[in-house]
Amino acid sequence: MKKFLFFILFLFYHSVFCQDNLIASEKLPELILTKRKANTENEKPPVFPLGSEIFRKILSENFRTEKISDSLDIHCDLFFIVDKEGNISEIKANGTNQEFNNEAVYALSKIKEKWEPATLNGIPVKYMMRVPLDMKFNEKARFPTGEDSFKKKIMENLQMKNIQGKKSCTISFVVEMTGRISKTKAEGTDKKFNKNVERSISKIKERWIPMFLRGFPIASEIKINFEIN
Repeated sequence: MKKFLFFILFLFYHSVFCQDNLIASEKLPELILTKRKANTENEKPPVFPLGSEIFRKILSENFRTEKISDSLDIHCDLFFIVDKEGNISEIKANGTNQEFNNEAVYALSKIKEKWEPATLNGIPVKYMMRVPLDMKFNEKARFPTGEDSFKKKIMENLQMKNIQGKKSCTISFVVEMTGRISKTKAEGTDKKFNKNVERSISKIKERWIPMFLRGFPIASEIKINFEIN
């Protein structure tokens, strides 16, 4: 199933005609508030040539949701300029989750189709856009019998004869939409122990219950602190 079904994207265009000398990327949010002008009959906003629904679909498909580790509901405002030729520039995202902000900028930057530029009195002009984005999670990924049970299975698969003393590491991996895990990595001071843990996890065949977003499964990253005495 396509990723865009899992990413909840609300698109509302808030915009403003821009003079060339008004554009300063670090001031985009302020420009939205202070330079907005009321729409007139002679004002026409930019139009994505394939339609707003296709724009939403492409933008959400470009989102790499597995790179967002937070499982809380997330919001950001995506700002960009559509210039007189229909090109996008000055892309910025403002929100409390920097991973989500980065993915919003990345997702938009991957869209190469030109827009139909805004016009004022029939003349193409720069136009500033604001797109609010929301990602709402219902349920975090989890092992069916719990995290402690998962750690116990790691312990059972470890080659204990190669372990001496107290050891610890941080385990990270991606729980895919199917519940399978991938990109497993153990990080700690003992490289041999890290490899031992990664090998142990690869032997666990039970699938995880994936994270759900509005009733649909999505890939998500998991981090677990693991230690033995």
